[in-house]
Amino acid sequence: RRDDFSDYITSPSGPVASPPLKHESTTQVELHIRCENLAKKDTLSQSDPQAFLFEEDTASGKWIEIGRTEMIKNNPNPQFISGVQLDYRFESSRKLRFVVIDIDKVGGKMEDQKLIGTIDTTLAQIIAAVGRQWTMPLVPPPGEQKAGTIVVTAEEVRHSGLTVHFHFAGRKLGGWSDPFLRIYRKRHNDEWELVHQTEVVKHTLNPTWKKFTMPVQKLCGGDLDRKLLFECVDWNRSGREDFIGSFETTLRELQGYIENEKHYYELIDEKRASKKKKYQNSGRVQILQCEIVKDNTFLEFLRGGMNISLMIALDFTASNGDPDFTTSLHHRNPYSPNEYIRALQSVGQVFANYDSDKSFPVFGFGGKPTADSPVSHCFPLNGNEQNPQVQGIDGIIQTYCSALDRIVLQGPTIFKEIIERAASHAQYAENTFKQAYTILLIITDG
Repeated sequence: RRDDFSDYITSPSGPVASPPLKHESTTQVELHIRCENLAKKDTLSQSDPQAFLFEEDTASGKWIEIGRTEMIKNNPNPQFISGVQLDYRFESSRKLRFVVIDIDKVGGKMEDQKLIGTIDTTLAQIIAAVGRQWTMPLVPPPGEQKAGTIVVTAEEVRHSGLTVHFHFAGRKLGGWSDPFLRIYRKRHNDEWELVHQTEVVKHTLNPTWKKFTMPVQKLCGGDLDRKLLFECVDWNRSGREDFIGSFETTLRELQGYIENEKHYYELIDEKRASKKKKYQNSGRVQILQCEIVKDNTFLEFLRGGMNISLMIALDFTASNGDPDFTTSLHHRNPYSPNEYIRALQSVGQVFANYDSDKSFPVFGFGGKPTADSPVSHCFPLNGNEQNPQVQGIDGIIQTYCSALDRIVLQGPTIFKEIIERAASHAQYAENTFKQAYTILLIITDG
């Protein structure tokens, strides 16, 4: 039996648009979710939980998805890494709904999964909770007794514009073979909050985990001296995990280890250490990379002289419909712009604002450039192979309208040649300017 989610979610998932003006008292917060003792929905294993966050649209009364966590397999006590960021204003409560489901079909619709439980609250209630940690029992589906407990923590987001690049390896781990790392940060109530988990490296006591990056804000809230906990754990298919060892540090200390060429931490299992007098460690974690870099904003790139260029490609496949008919996306109507012209005016104009010379190479694909030519998947709209540039959005529209009189719609839809042409254009721009960014705008039918 599949659960009917219509009682809980009354609208398709999708992002909630931000308000056009940001209130002076607006603070951005990030919500982190974990669950405890979730109901077992699978017969042979524990549930594979995933949490969704919805907000009530005050105008329509519908619930709109604003975020979701990752799915965690076979775990009744999941600590989700993915957080949800949203704006908080003191005078606005913001009605929220948390929905926890058991994933049966990865990538399937929510209606294909099993509902574990839901709970409604407001952002204000979460913020006002003691220690900004809000704990409540989930409401199970009708006919079921218990669903489990949800714990939501809120933390103010302070954007530092910094990213940390990490690379770790394990050496001589103590007797286990499928290790991975978990990284926690300490909250102000002294609880540990999971912020990252590496992949599992199977069948080795000397793993090298993949490089990864994460915002400094997510790792430690921008505080380089905030305590971090690294745990090394052995993975098992059953979902049961074996603890190998751990160490505490800070981001500042990690950087210092690299600078002072002390590239490892000892993994300690306190329980084993208390039982064995000769116990030294359960292996080491080697720091191969810990580098903090500044993430430049779009405006900073512009101020630094970055050259932005726009290339446009239009779809002339027969699936657009005969331009002589009103149902065609390419319909010729002197009194009303067709869908392609509307797209050029709206989307194209936004990109065009940042193009330095307002001169754009414009191509067509999927049609015959002329009645007696073969089908082409990359042809200049102005007919000039040596200089496909067209001046301004109005010039593009005029060129497009003129080209409609000679282009024959054909097919099929193939992007390969257009993308290769754009890559070549981008390479030329990169060789010409110190900093270059090329945007390829493909306007096509469904």
